[in-house]
Amino acid sequence: MDEYNLNDSKFIDFTKQDIYRYVTDYQIFSYYFNHLPLGHKTNSPYRNDSDPSFIVSDRYGEIRFKDFSTGDSGDVISLLSLVEKITYKSALSKVANDMELPLVGGSIKTEVKEIKKVNPHKHRGNKGRSELAVKYRNWLSRDKEYWSKFGITKKTLEFYQVRPIRFIFLNGSIIKADSLAYCYKEEKDGITTLKIYQPLSKELKWLTSSSHDVWEGWSQMPETNEVLIWTKSRKDVMSIIDTTPDYVSAVSLQAESVEPKLHVAEELKKRFSKIFILYDNDFDKEENRGSIYGRKIAQMTNLPQIEIPSKYRCKDYSTLQSKTNAWQILKQLIE
Repeated sequence: MDEYNLNDSKFIDFTKQDIYRYVTDYQIFSYYFNHLPLGHKTNSPYRNDSDPSFIVSDRYGEIRFKDFSTGDSGDVISLLSLVEKITYKSALSKVANDMELPLVGGSIKTEVKEIKKVNPHKHRGNKGRSELAVKYRNWLSRDKEYWSKFGITKKTLEFYQVRPIRFIFLNGSIIKADSLAYCYKEEKDGITTLKIYQPLSKELKWLTSSSHDVWEGWSQMPETNEVLIWTKSRKDVMSIIDTTPDYVSAVSLQAESVEPKLHVAEELKKRFSKIFILYDNDFDKEENRGSIYGRKIAQMTNLPQIEIPSKYRCKDYSTLQSKTNAWQILKQLIE
C-alpha cells in the first residue's frame, strides 16, 4: 500500500485513541462516507460490486463495516484505509490532517485543560442553557458554496454575527465541528449568547446557550420600515434581507414554538407599517406544525399569517430561494 503523503510532518505517530479524543467514529464516517447508508446493504466503496454485499452498521455504539464477499471487516479507520489504499497508521494521519485535529507527535495541544470524550446522543436536541464556547476559523470556499444557494452573502453573514467555527466547547467537553459549522452570536440586555448551526449534522445540528426570549436579528433591524417579515430562523432572515428590496426587513424568534411577549409585538407594530408572520409550511408532514405555530402567533398578535404555497414544494423562504426567485413569490403574498 502507498503511504498517505502528509503536508505537515508533525502529524505523526499517534493512535486511534488520540483521534477519538477529538472526534467520534460517527463524525469520521460522516466526513468521508456520508453517501453510504447505515444498516442497509450497498455496493462496496473500494471494489467493483455489482451485487450489493457491503454493509456499515452502528452496533453497540461503534461504527463497523462488513464486506460479505471478501470477508473484510473493521472500524471506520480500517474502511478508510481500504478505500484510500493506505495503511491503518496512514489512515489515522489522514484523519488528523483532513479534519485539522491539533495533534502534535502524539500529544494534544488545546486551549482547555481537560478534554472529555463527547457522547453526541447526550446533547442531542439541547434546548436549555449550556456552557458554550467556540474556536473560529477562516471563511472557506465551501462556506460560500453553501450560503450562496440561499442568496446570502458573506457581508450579510458578518453583519448578522455569523462566523464559521472549528471547535465547540460544551459543558467541559470539546467537539470537533463539522466541515460546515457556524456560530450565531446575539446580544440582549448586555448578555452575549451563542447558537451553533451545523446544517449537515445528524447528531448536533443545533446547540444554544440562550434562553427562548432572544430574538434573531433584533439588533440588525432598522428603527422603522415599511414591511417586517416575522419568520422562524436567522437563515431565513438573512435570505430575505439579501434578496428583497430595502423596504423589507426581517426578524425571528429562537424557534417556531416560542411565544413572544405581547408588549414586544406591540412595539414592532409601532415601528413597521406592515408585519407578516411567515413560518414553515410543512406540507410533506402528517402534522403541519409550522403552519399551526404560525397561525397561533398570528392569532395572539392579531397579525396576518402568510405561507409559501405548497405547490412550490419548499417549506421556507431560504429553501424557496435556492430553487427560484423567492422575492417574486413573497411579493405576491404581501401585496
